Amino acid sequence: MEKVAWAKREGIFDIDEAVAGLPALPPPMPECFWKLGFGSVPNEQQLTSRWKELLKTEHPDIKKGNDVHFRELKAAYEEAIKLLNR
Repeated sequence: MEKVAWAKREGIFDIDEAVAGLPALPPPMPECFWKLGFGSVPNEQQLTSRWKELLKTEHPDIKKGNDVHFRELKAAYEEAIKLLNR
């Protein structure tokens, strides 16, 4: 009973009551967009532009390129293209 009094005094309500009027959260963004450096879902032009930038810096034939990291980015890019074209 003491916890209930404390919660009321502190303004803490039942969680169902607290979130009843809030809008639903959007579905989580697919991980492939995070891997490519996006904070939100891009359009196809933004995705292509970012991919070209990554090709210049991450390709294994470039001096600083890393083959394993590039394969992960390539897989993320291919998945992102599929998601955008659905």
